[in-house]
Amino acid sequence: MKNIAEFSVKHSLFVNLLSVFLVLAGLVSLLQLRREAFPEVSFDKVTVTTIYKGATPEEVERLVTTPLEKELKEVDDIDEMDSSSREGLSTIVLTMSPDARDKRKIVDDIQTAIDKAVDLPKDTEKPLVTEIVSKNIPVIIVSLSGNIKESELQQYAQELEDRFLDINGVALVRRRGFREREIWIEADLDKMRDLHVSFAEMRNALDQRNVGLPAGNIYAAEAVFSVKTEGEFYTKEEIENVVIRSNDAGVQLKIKDVAGVSDTFEEETIINQTEGTRSIYLVVIKKEKGDTINIVKDVKKTIEEFKLSAPKTLKLATFYDISYYIKRRLNVVQSNGLIGAILVVSVLFIFLHQVPAILTALGIPIAMLSTFFVMNLLGMSINLITMFGLVVVLGMLVDDGIIISENIYRYIEDGVAPREAAIKGASEVMAPVLCTILTTLAAFTPLMFMTGLLGKFIKGIPVVVCIALLASLIEAFIILPSHMADFVKTPKNHRESEKGKWLIRITEIYSRLLKRALKYRYQVCAVTFILFIAALITARFMPFVLFGGRGVEQFMIRAETELGTPLKKTAELIKPVEKFVESLPKEYVDTYATEIGILQEERGYDPDVNYGSHLAQVTVYLTPEQTRKKGANEIMEEYAPELAKIGGFQKLYFQKFREGPPVGKPIYARVRGDDYTVISEIVDKIKAYLSGLSGTSSIVDGYNLGYQELHVVVDEEKAAKTYLSVSDVALAVRSAFEGSVVTSIKPVRAEEEIDVRIRLKEGQRDQPDILENILVSNKYGDLITLKDVAHIEETQGVKTVRHLDGRRFVYVAGEVDNKNITSSKANALIDKKFKNISEEYPGYSIRYGGEQEETRKSLISLATAFMLAFLLIFLILATQFNSLVQPFVVMLGIPFAVIGVIIALLLHHESFGFFVMMGLVGLSGIVVNDSIVLMDFINKLRRQGKPRRESIIEAGRLRLRPVILTTITTVAGISTVAYGIGGKDPFLQPMALTVAWGLMFATMLTLIVIPCIYAIIDDITAKIQHKPPQNPS
Repeated sequence: MKNIAEFSVKHSLFVNLLSVFLVLAGLVSLLQLRREAFPEVSFDKVTVTTIYKGATPEEVERLVTTPLEKELKEVDDIDEMDSSSREGLSTIVLTMSPDARDKRKIVDDIQTAIDKAVDLPKDTEKPLVTEIVSKNIPVIIVSLSGNIKESELQQYAQELEDRFLDINGVALVRRRGFREREIWIEADLDKMRDLHVSFAEMRNALDQRNVGLPAGNIYAAEAVFSVKTEGEFYTKEEIENVVIRSNDAGVQLKIKDVAGVSDTFEEETIINQTEGTRSIYLVVIKKEKGDTINIVKDVKKTIEEFKLSAPKTLKLATFYDISYYIKRRLNVVQSNGLIGAILVVSVLFIFLHQVPAILTALGIPIAMLSTFFVMNLLGMSINLITMFGLVVVLGMLVDDGIIISENIYRYIEDGVAPREAAIKGASEVMAPVLCTILTTLAAFTPLMFMTGLLGKFIKGIPVVVCIALLASLIEAFIILPSHMADFVKTPKNHRESEKGKWLIRITEIYSRLLKRALKYRYQVCAVTFILFIAALITARFMPFVLFGGRGVEQFMIRAETELGTPLKKTAELIKPVEKFVESLPKEYVDTYATEIGILQEERGYDPDVNYGSHLAQVTVYLTPEQTRKKGANEIMEEYAPELAKIGGFQKLYFQKFREGPPVGKPIYARVRGDDYTVISEIVDKIKAYLSGLSGTSSIVDGYNLGYQELHVVVDEEKAAKTYLSVSDVALAVRSAFEGSVVTSIKPVRAEEEIDVRIRLKEGQRDQPDILENILVSNKYGDLITLKDVAHIEETQGVKTVRHLDGRRFVYVAGEVDNKNITSSKANALIDKKFKNISEEYPGYSIRYGGEQEETRKSLISLATAFMLAFLLIFLILATQFNSLVQPFVVMLGIPFAVIGVIIALLLHHESFGFFVMMGLVGLSGIVVNDSIVLMDFINKLRRQGKPRRESIIEAGRLRLRPVILTTITTVAGISTVAYGIGGKDPFLQPMALTVAWGLMFATMLTLIVIPCIYAIIDDITAKIQHKPPQNPS
């Protein structure tokens, strides 16, 4: 260690150049780092989406989902397979094992398995395999609305979309409320019967007419000519005049003779509205390396430029602006960091002399900028998580510098020359300082390897803390001794300054207190032990909430009308809800958006998305929290009675949002089995039980009855006599109602073909009775009425069929208020109440998911991280002290910290949660630092021959100032987040409180209790070795 100090002092030019390099590299990196809300992570989920238009949920389940699931079962490293089969769509979600190393291989294996499924219906589109990652989450949504024709509104939307795609960093733009253009050929069944025309005949005529076929080139002597047969459609008039058939007399039967042709849009299934006005949404998705703030800034600039040429009737609005939240939250954390740095520097000037204080404080910008440099090299970003990591480590950056500079200055005050003092003072404490840094690294490093979504989400905190600590270590070992030797002069009046006098007085008070504690060491340790046990008992009764709902700036109002309600009627029914939102105080509501025909959360992937014309949701975006008096939960509680007064709905309720990664609902129980009748019975029991628990709300289930289904049952014998197959019948029925896409028109924009769809006209396809009169053409062109070869059966359909690992399931979901009941408690009560469900209903079981499952995984992962941290810290301490006993003494600072954490949570009305547990893991490495330095000095003094009592008291006197300093600087740095000094962020507040209060209590107890424990162990050792015990009193 002495060689490092000598190198630093003797090579000041190199040290100064290194300092300049680190500062410049950090500043350049800071400008290059991209900014985003949260780190981009993979959710370890892969979706397989297959479209089978017109099929019922049961048909999708039987013909598409189940065959695909059979193939996917062969893929390794899949933890869970969740599928949903709904009308015309199969979606399979596969959760990859978090321990799997090669995720790309798993995705490739999934694609290979899907490619093996060759027995899917020929009308299904090719299954699409997609990995879900957070980079696909929108950064801003742009709404276009106004009193404009839909076709014109679409043109403006397409033009604006093209401009957005030209913005640097934009990956894609998704459209919502944008109906694709279609040509509808709506046939009249009566005319078809009179003119003896079938769907098959019209389909064949259209397909053979819409042809554009190149025929090669003619190489004439004077020129080369390209030859092409031109017969493609470009207008609806051309379609109307397509000849179905003609005779020798020139009489022609055209499409327009049996059907009307209209240039329209695909059938509407979802309506989007912004502040009550029908809209088209453009959802902007950024590239992985794109800077969210810059992208949104350019999007808004593009909108302003677009407005200059757009008509006044076109209204443009933005919402779900992620950059706003990023800027506000990063500004909060930056303010916290700046104020924290000022507090840290102020503390240094209070406890240290001016020049050592300045030189120690220089470690903060050098370490911080070095951290930015490494972050940029690693491809990291500036986000809420990494910024919080910087704030957490802010006060620790000067801890090593404080110990080194204080020890150097102590020698200078004793009259030693600055250069000699720098070498001697630095080398004397480098070993314990290195040990303190290593123990802190040992505490945070295991957090990097936490598994699952939460582990990926918070990985930035330990990474940033470790980088910053290593940077501070380099600064303290190499840069600081050189600066101390060059810039600190020997004071004229040693220890006579006012600052020295009051520190001496504090030291004397501490010495008297320590002597008294040593006299009653057994009683002191007993009281401390009782406090620790009391803290553990108190913690046993404190609620555990994975992530709280504070700091959330939006909520939803969800509505469900009677099944089968037309989309337009649901749109009318939702208007009073929109007026209700408009009546909320302006200080609360920024804007709101309505979606009719869907229930879905905006961010990430929502496995419980629900479609239906009877569904609607209004997403309310709130004003910034600091501008309103109430949080989202308080607003919902206050206005819930008013919302309940709105009629016309079977269900109308608030839906909460939560901070952090999407971990699912607080209550999410999945009942698995085969028979929906039995599953529903179990589900109803769970819902009834949950409704009776205080603190639960919004209890819903995933069993949704679909529309009444009309099944066409073909009599094969009769069909055979009329030369018909079941396929002929099915195709005719499909053409009549869903419609068949018979051909397409290729406009200028090559990627957007216009489908030509043939079906019955409106007024006929809406009548169930018309079904039995559908005409089916046989192979001889004869028209057979459907009722002659089939009969109709009416059954009750299911809206969605869900599978969990290949078996049907129905979920029960709900919210908790975290006051009367938490997610963990609610799920534990369900588990206790229904633990014998498999005995009562053989073949049926309950599996828990959502927040409960993530809580279980996170606690296991955190416990593993804590144990690893504990073992690593013990290993480092045992190496440092060459003892197996003293490391345990040093590590007793950890339970001391737990006492402070429990008191902090009680005083601030906080619950145990994920970030509190993370804070405890980090604390395990921080709180032992003071004990290490104290224990190291006691050992050194005893090796010099001093008695135990004098060694303990002298070590306490010598290390009091750096121990207090390192604690106060760390607490000062993080207290800005803990108490919102410079801006409040409730999301990160619990961890900040944990670290601040835990460290304060651990330090106070360390200065008194650790010496007492040291003395007691010495007593025990003396008795074992039959030596007379030393009296420390």
